Amino acid sequence: MKQQGVTLVELMIALTLGAVVIAGVVQIFLSGQQSYRLQRGLGLVQDNGRTAVFFLHRGLRIAGLPREGGPGILQGIVWANDDSGAPATRDGVNQNDPDVVTVMYQSATNCLGQRTDSYPAAQLMQDPAGNFYTKDQYFIGPSTVGEAQLSLRCRALGLDNQQVEARTAALVDGIEDIQFLYGVDLLDAAGVAATPTTRDFQIERYMSATAINALANPAAAWDSVVSIRFAVLSTSLNNALDEPADTQFKLLDDETRAAFDDRIFRRVFRSTVEVRNSTP
Repeated sequence: MKQQGVTLVELMIALTLGAVVIAGVVQIFLSGQQSYRLQRGLGLVQDNGRTAVFFLHRGLRIAGLPREGGPGILQGIVWANDDSGAPATRDGVNQNDPDVVTVMYQSATNCLGQRTDSYPAAQLMQDPAGNFYTKDQYFIGPSTVGEAQLSLRCRALGLDNQQVEARTAALVDGIEDIQFLYGVDLLDAAGVAATPTTRDFQIERYMSATAINALANPAAAWDSVVSIRFAVLSTSLNNALDEPADTQFKLLDDETRAAFDDRIFRRVFRSTVEVRNSTP
């Protein structure tokens, strides 16, 4: 039986069709890979943001516990700072300037899981009834997934506001910034300056820590904080976008940031929490 091969034209057509099929398969693979990367990034942003909101809600709600009385050292339920000196965000160009908040409450353990009765003597916070207190400070610091990343962290402070232990705890990775505003009850029902006995627990305005400390009587204003508004900047940790986005972010009263020069997906999460031990 006589055998015949393919002509050059047929071979070229077959190669062309094969190349088209392979190119289509590669394109589908790359599209699927990018879709997976984006969906994974979106999921991480959601998880990180919601978890950060959860931790902050839990910590801020119990500030000032117990509601009545206290050891005398429970003056100023919330300590705050508008500049934590945190490192630059991971792109090395856009600098963040996150806030710090410290809450004090009665507890046998601090945010590190350390017993509050084990502090050095000079750092112990104890009332006449023998109850111990903790000061938990929430801030932005290096992440557990690498120095180039940032996370929401917590440290424990003692009586003189110094750390009682060198280590800090990473609560949520992928949180690059945090900002706070404090809802202050400055006026009573008659519209005049409120006193501890005439407060109506209605918020006149939300103020930054810097603005509160600039008031004539900042201590009274801090004692009149009845709610806290906060915002966190959550990230996907790794590249999730095809190219850098031109999105600019603004967290509460902070300055609007220039767009980040990376392919990380970001989202701002905002919430407001009542300082329950300062309200009826």
